[in-house]
Amino acid sequence: MTNKKKWIVITIIIVLVTNACTFMFSDMASIYLASHNVVIGNDTYKDILKFSKLFYIRNQLYKEYDGNIDDSKLVDGAIKGMTNALEDPYTIYMNKADYDEYTTSFSGEYTGIGIQVEVKDNKIYVVSVFDGSPAKKSGMIMGDYIVKVNKEDVSGEELDKAITKIKGKKGTDVLITVERKGKFIDLNITRDNIVTSPVKGKILDGNIGYVILSRFNENSATDLKKELDKLNKSGIKGLILDMRGNPGGALDQCVEIASEFIEKGK
Repeated sequence: MTNKKKWIVITIIIVLVTNACTFMFSDMASIYLASHNVVIGNDTYKDILKFSKLFYIRNQLYKEYDGNIDDSKLVDGAIKGMTNALEDPYTIYMNKADYDEYTTSFSGEYTGIGIQVEVKDNKIYVVSVFDGSPAKKSGMIMGDYIVKVNKEDVSGEELDKAITKIKGKKGTDVLITVERKGKFIDLNITRDNIVTSPVKGKILDGNIGYVILSRFNENSATDLKKELDKLNKSGIKGLILDMRGNPGGALDQCVEIASEFIEKGK
């Protein structure tokens, strides 16, 4: 080896050793990405190493999976997995589609069949059927269990997917199979625009006002005030506010409704 080549090799070794020492003993590390260098703290780099298994699995999928892979779906799935692992019902991740669906559910207006459901015994249980809705016209009743949508089995474990299948464009049909007292009934339902009010009221014996508040959507506070005004003008002596089966909703509506019954500052 010539002296010139020897010095080149020594210089390269010195540069590599210097970089290694800088990485080990400094507070910052530099990672090269396809587009540019990103300088991060060593603590952050250690965190990235903790999640190296994710990148390994991703690489294995690209090597072994026989099909198309969408990186954005992999990322969404990984994030949802992390939030679900906390086992906290109030910590969730929503992508844009999830968030759009979430906000639509509080608007009081959507395209569907007009029912409210919940999970019961790992089945999709019909809590209520809205008056004048396509579901009501088809013969669906409260207490039915939805077991199939368009001949595909559905369960409580995948409630969101089942709801997505039930909803659709106005004027299109959906075939829903319900279980009712041990019998299975097919209902062909034409989807339509559904406008719902979460508030329903009436007067019971003894001049007692009775109001059902089914959920806290963006119309709840306004609709409840109107119903309370109507009941108060009728001279009710008391009020029952029924929130059984209410799944929750918008926090500002909860606060505004509570303000109808609680003095300011308390």
